[in-house]
Amino acid sequence: MLLSPAQPRGTRRPKMITGILSHRRWAGALVLLSLVVLRPGQAPSAHAQPQAGGPDQKAAAAEAMAGVVERYEGLLGDLDRRLTALARPVLEEVARSQGNPDRSVDQIMRTRQAEIDYLNAKSAREVAELTRTEYDQGTRQSELATAEARIMASKEEVERAQRRIAEAKKRLARISGLAPQSASGLDLVYQYTDRVEKAELLEQQARLQLSAVEDEKKVLAEYTIPKRLKELDSDAHKARAEELARNAAWEIEKGKLAALRKNTEHSGPAEKNRRVLALIDQAIPLEDKIRAKLGELAGPNPRGAELANEMIVFLDQLRSLVARAEAIRNIDDFARLKPRLQQSARKYRHSSAK
Repeated sequence: MLLSPAQPRGTRRPKMITGILSHRRWAGALVLLSLVVLRPGQAPSAHAQPQAGGPDQKAAAAEAMAGVVERYEGLLGDLDRRLTALARPVLEEVARSQGNPDRSVDQIMRTRQAEIDYLNAKSAREVAELTRTEYDQGTRQSELATAEARIMASKEEVERAQRRIAEAKKRLARISGLAPQSASGLDLVYQYTDRVEKAELLEQQARLQLSAVEDEKKVLAEYTIPKRLKELDSDAHKARAEELARNAAWEIEKGKLAALRKNTEHSGPAEKNRRVLALIDQAIPLEDKIRAKLGELAGPNPRGAELANEMIVFLDQLRSLVARAEAIRNIDDFARLKPRLQQSARKYRHSSAK
């Protein structure tokens, strides 16, 4: 902190410390008012209890709160004006150095979109390859196993039908030899004859079912599966070609962006402006936090004293950032004016010597 020539070091407090103490006095006053507010002329007593929530207390607390909020708003407004004064020349110089910032932004957007298209094409190719692998190693094997199981079941059904035919014929032969030559005996023979015919019919149906499932397996193995594999291979090849095309387009856009940045790199903002811009970037969130705290203090809030203390911390941090940015700007301004001042001083001495 710089001191004036007439001020000995240590005799006065620096402005920043004075401001901090002033803020803390306001916060202390707010704490007291948030606890109890006495009527004019009334002294605290050991037996007197404060009437919390009385109309006079509420009015006094609200008035004190309004004064604190107004003071903080004034301090914050002053810091905002100083930040604006710092930011305006930096932004103007950045705009001049970039020439046409919209062109750079558009190219960045095109490059980003090309990258997104490439990543989507890459994902589509991976999905196509996984689908082909899944069908070849999973679904195809499952379909063949299912067809084979149906064939085995049909063969077993044919064998059962053949056993039923043999059993029915055996029983018919025994009944024919034992049945009496009567109406009831003939009826019994006819029943067992029908059973033989029914068994033979079921055996024919089982053979037809077996032939059908064998044909289905043949179609599946010789036509359906190869056709599906070729379709999946085609989809994977198309997805791979699309991925390569999108990757090439992305590389082209990246090259354009790199060339554009290279052309504007030499005329970028000065180092001092980068430092000032970085400090302003740190100051903006602090300013937002202080604004939010002021909004909470504007209405009734039991955390008024706590919020006020938090704002003191944020204000001190914001003031420090603004002071550092102003110091960088002032040092640069003085460095640029120094040659002119020295030249003017030499001219003045020269003219005085004459």
